[in-house]
Order: sequence, then structure tokens, then C-alpha cells
Amino acid sequence: VVVGMGDLGLTMFFSITAAFLGILIILLGAGNVISVYWPKRIEPTQMTSRIVSQAAALAALLITMALAVPSGLVVLAAWYWHLDWLPLVAGLVGLAASLKVYSWLLTWATRHADNHLEELAGTLGV
Repeated sequence: VVVGMGDLGLTMFFSITAAFLGILIILLGAGNVISVYWPKRIEPTQMTSRIVSQAAALAALLITMALAVPSGLVVLAAWYWHLDWLPLVAGLVGLAASLKVYSWLLTWATRHADNHLEELAGTLGV
């Protein structure tokens, strides 16, 4: 939406892309943790089993808001103080930090899955 609003240039385009990718990476890691802690069996014949749980949707919304607000504040600060380089640097730092958080979340999910393997298999019917 921001890119479509006006002529932002390549720096702002890459800044927004880096922030967006950072948010997506953290959402992917959080989704893995949620799936391991609260597994849901998917039945191909039942349409309701393929729908995302309300808890997962709420968690995704909260995570997105928690990450999007600082990203928006950085962009507004850059526009206010005319620091064209700030969003790109913040986006790249945020992207690097999200990769570290993603690694941490995957380790957390793997540890929980290893400790509760029989329980998960029983829930999923494997």
C-alpha cells in the first residue's frame, strides 16, 4: 500500500520489503511453535478441520501488530527528520534479528516436539 501511494524510490522499496520479510519470518516461526504446542489434526473430508484455529489467528494478529508498529514508527521518524537511510538500516537490522528469533523459535518448537512426541502422535493420529 505504501509503495503504491507514491514515488518512494528504491531505498524505501527495499526498506519496506526487508521489514515485511522480517515480519513474515517471525510469523512462520511463531506458527511452528503454536502448531507444536496446540496441534490440530487435519481431516481432508471435513472443511472445518482445514480452517486455522482462532487462537492461531489471534496470535498472528498480535505478532503482526507488535512488529508493524515499530516498523511504521521508524518510517515516520525517517520522514520527519529526513533520514532517508534510516528505514533501510532498520529494515535490514530487523531482518537479521528476525532470522535469529526464527532460529530460536525453531529450537523451542523442536525441543517441545522431542519431549512430547508420543502425545503429538496421539493427537495427530500418526
